[in-house]
Formats: sequence, structure tokens, C-alpha cells
Amino acid sequence: MSTERQRTAIAQKLMQSRCIDALVIFSPQNIRYLTAFSQACEVVIVPAKGEPTLLGLWLDVASAKGQTWIKDIRSFIPHYTPRVDGGRNELSKVAEVVKNRGLARGTLGVEMGYLRYRQLEMLKSDLPSAQFEDVSGMLAEMRVVKSDQEIDLIKKSIEIAEAAMRAAVKALKTGVAEAEIAAEASREIERRGAEVASRTMVASGSRTLQIHPYPTIKKISKDELVTIDVHAKYEGYCSDIARTCVIGSASKEQKSVFEALLKAQSSAFEAMRPGVGTRAVMDAVNKVLDKAGYIRHFPELYGHGVGLDVEDLPKVAAGWEINLSPNMPIALFQGPIALPKVGGVRLEDIALVTKVGSEILTRYPRELIEV
Repeated sequence: MSTERQRTAIAQKLMQSRCIDALVIFSPQNIRYLTAFSQACEVVIVPAKGEPTLLGLWLDVASAKGQTWIKDIRSFIPHYTPRVDGGRNELSKVAEVVKNRGLARGTLGVEMGYLRYRQLEMLKSDLPSAQFEDVSGMLAEMRVVKSDQEIDLIKKSIEIAEAAMRAAVKALKTGVAEAEIAAEASREIERRGAEVASRTMVASGSRTLQIHPYPTIKKISKDELVTIDVHAKYEGYCSDIARTCVIGSASKEQKSVFEALLKAQSSAFEAMRPGVGTRAVMDAVNKVLDKAGYIRHFPELYGHGVGLDVEDLPKVAAGWEINLSPNMPIALFQGPIALPKVGGVRLEDIALVTKVGSEILTRYPRELIEV
């Protein structure tokens, strides 16, 4: 039995325990997780008992048959009008399958966090007797612990992200625009047969203080801090690494802030082991940053899991508490230490929870980069 089929069987048991009659899944991440196939404009319908149905664009059916374990694959042709956006035929086909399965009066599990309002309203219109329940959390929790095969794909994605980081750092020099640096990273990711999972973030000077500093046409000046955050996706699986650079020589305070951040990250990775809660990981970070005097400048954006999304569960953040298990890849840190007179200093790496502790998967040097 394929891994994806086993996952579908687990999902069906969870559905039965929650009295859900069928899943109607639209997100590419969850479709890939359950079917091994990922394309635009597709839906998978998974009944609580019985075989799933995969719907795809008519030109993608042949490809789907070569990749997925699902046998019932049906096609649709999208329909566009001035008043109705794409998806009308797709949603009508979903309703047709649900009705044919005798589930039109049942409870359907959908991803409320992914569906657009209009899509959900169309489904409700086509299936007026059905009840709809959000299963986003159920599916996300299924994906927390990765298989060895998934870990291998994440490692390959990290390798590609590191190549992109090297390309970005190589392009760094005075007078180059942030957007040009980001373009070098993106080009390297695509050159290696992967895709940009989330927009590359490049910031210089005061813009490094931002949480999400997407690149602009601002030109980089000498002695400025520059932060680079790269996200690659290889065969569906993501990576997330960040580094801080200085054009010229780093100041004493810049070095001090970075050393504190590096020590905090190392302490967090040392704290990661099976059975340890995410709160303990955060406490390890806070202890180091408090002693260094930077705790109030850290936005408590510790980290997150990595997988089919750049930011998978678990969250390592205030308000979350989960005990770690082997084969959980965790990215730390999500945010910078931000001091107005110094700038925002970032460092992000991925470590894997193992049976006895953790293993840092990123190999790119974890140091302040002087260019």
C-alpha cells in the first residue's frame, strides 16, 4: 500500500470518529499529501468509507493517472463568464460526485481557511442539504510528523535554498538594489528545478527592522545590514533559511546582537528532543536573550514546522503548546532582533527532532556575513 493511500486511510478513520461523511479537499498541499499528485485546479473527494475521487482539468488527467494511486479520476473543463469566475464547472462536478455517492445530505469536511467565500457559497448552493465542517486543523495535524521520504525531500529543498543564498550573497555589493539580490536567489532556485515557495525577502538598512521585508528597488549602501530570507520548494516540500550580512565591516554592536541570536538559536536546538514541549524551546531562547539584554527587542516570533507549507505546524510561538516528536522539522527563528539604531538581525535554520535530540539540517555557515 502506498504511503499516500495509508494517509488517506488514517484520514478516513478520523472522519468516522468526527461523524464526517466526506472530505472535499481543494488545497494543493493536502491533495498532494493524500494523492501524490499536485496540479492547479484540482479537487479530491474522500468518503468516510470507500474509494476517493480525484477531479482535475481535462488536460491533466493523463498526468494524474501516472502519479496517483487513486483510480477514479474524472475531468472537467473550466467555464468562464463575465459574471462568474473560474471554478463553476469544477464545483458543479464536485456536487455531482457528492450526489452520486449519496452524500448530498451528509456532513462535508472542507478547508475553511483555504476556500474563497465565493467557492463555499457555490458549494452550499449546489448542495443545500449538506452540512459543512472545517477540517483544516485535522489535516494540518496529520502532517506534523514527517515520513523519512518527506525528510529526504525537505533536505533536498534545503540544499537548493542554500545554493540560492550563496547566489544572493555573491551578488551583494554597494549600489545593487534589494530586488536584484532577490532575483538572483529566485533564479538559482528555478535553475535547479525547484520553485520559489514564498517570496524571497531582502532588506537593507532600516528596512531590516520589518517582519516581512519584501525587496524594493532601494539600493544598498556601504556598512548597511542586509537580511536575506529564502524559501525553496522541491517536489512539494519547502525550506526556509535566513542570514544577515554587512556591506563592509560589522560594528561591535552588530556583532554582539548576532552572537546573542546565534547562541539563542543553538540553545533552542539543544532543547529540542522528543517529549519536550515547545514552551521549553521558547524558554531556552528567552533565557539567552534576557541575559544578553535583547529580550525586549525580539518579537516572540520563534519558529514553525516546515513541510508542504513553508510554515507548517507546529508553531513555536506564544499560545501554542505541543510536545515534540521524532521527524518534526522545525525552523528557528521566524523574526529578527530589532534595534532601531542597529537594525534587524536575522538567523533562520531548520533542525530535525530525532529519537535522542535534534539535528541541524542546514549546512550554510551560521555566521554574520561580511561582504
